[in-house]
Amino acid sequence: MPNLCATRERMPFRLSLLASGMLLGCCLAGTEVPVVTPGTESTPELPGRAPSDATVLFDGRDLLKWVGDGNRPAPWKVANGYMEVVPDTSSLWTKEQFGDCQLHVEWAAPAQVQGDGQGRGNSGVILMGRYEVQVLDCYENATYADGGAAAIYGQEPPLVNCCRKPGAWQEYDIVFRRPHFGEGGKLTKPAFLTVFHNGVVVHHDSVLFGPMSFETRQHYQAHPDKQPLLLQNHGNPVRYRNLWIRPLSEEDGRDSGAALERCQTELASWPWKVNDTQRPRPPVVAPGAEGSPPADASVLFEGGNLAQWAAGAAAKVSDGSLVVKGELRTKDAFGDCQVHVEWTGSAKRAGLRFLDRYEVQLDDPLAAIRRLCPPLALAARGSRQQQTCDLVFSRARSAEEGRPGRHAHLTVLVNGVLVQDAVLPGVPTNQPARPVLLRDDAGSVRFRNVWARELAR
Repeated sequence: MPNLCATRERMPFRLSLLASGMLLGCCLAGTEVPVVTPGTESTPELPGRAPSDATVLFDGRDLLKWVGDGNRPAPWKVANGYMEVVPDTSSLWTKEQFGDCQLHVEWAAPAQVQGDGQGRGNSGVILMGRYEVQVLDCYENATYADGGAAAIYGQEPPLVNCCRKPGAWQEYDIVFRRPHFGEGGKLTKPAFLTVFHNGVVVHHDSVLFGPMSFETRQHYQAHPDKQPLLLQNHGNPVRYRNLWIRPLSEEDGRDSGAALERCQTELASWPWKVNDTQRPRPPVVAPGAEGSPPADASVLFEGGNLAQWAAGAAAKVSDGSLVVKGELRTKDAFGDCQVHVEWTGSAKRAGLRFLDRYEVQLDDPLAAIRRLCPPLALAARGSRQQQTCDLVFSRARSAEEGRPGRHAHLTVLVNGVLVQDAVLPGVPTNQPARPVLLRDDAGSVRFRNVWARELAR
């Protein structure tokens, strides 16, 4: 196979595998996998650069891609590479319209704390003008659970609260799958959201019950396939920078009937009211800084020993890096989890495997799910540069566990670019957690900064 990660043109990737009788949306024969040049990470001082295929919504200079309410000129302040909400003006809307997408947003609540609860650093990222990921200063600031930072407002709190201090830049990476409607405006497939907050996954493949709502549940109403993105003006001078968006193929592999049934079943058994003050708030987890893991992570390798790995493969520590020849397994078992790994070198046959079943390739083509589906994009850097990968895995579940039946799901970001958002075949197993397997058959890769987090459901 040619080195797809090294070329800058679109290369064909052909796959005809039918798994368990289900054709995954990303596995269509003749799929062309686009090559994307990754961007760069932001620092506290400077915003990063967007991937090559992204639409840059705000580059720190002007608001030419935005309008205010009623299609009037965008009224927010622009200074020093950021835009800032101007109270007593309107919200902002993108001129362009979007459906399925990966969205990157950086925001900062005012450094000078004023107010509390919902009155402190409040804004919102509202996809299609309807589906909100909340922006709020939740650093030592209590509020109702489904109204905190990174909540799917009015529905789902984040798994953890990983807000930074007021004034610090925060990051959202959002994967949004829009709802679909059929004849007569009837809902045929609900919307789904995956959200990373400061590098920590806080929602994974969460089904939306409807648009954002305050105190009362709102139901889906049919709307166009694409609509503008909205940044909310809630009266607080919240700042934004480095906003970009990548439209995604709508072939997401989800079966419409199963997705709709899951939405209806979860909603019917939902125990909480909208904005329920009795609902437990998410635990606080300090996010990592400058490449360090979040506070709740199991550090699997940080340049020292191999204490977190079971004996087996030929593995060694060399100049602060982990070198593996063969297969290496974690001592701890993981079910639903987020795994972060960084590496340099050209992999010949390497990967990360979940539940001894699903392996994400770290060789060519990078981030393909071995024997199942190709990546959505090829986003590798040069072989001598550091690669960064965040993988989020949710195992298959059966209705007998008190949840609607659902397939396993894998989301993968490579160098900040969404390259997998895959529904996976297979039935639930009687082993909901297994060690994570790291493999490198050739021993040509140098791994570093490897950590994992179990996702509390």
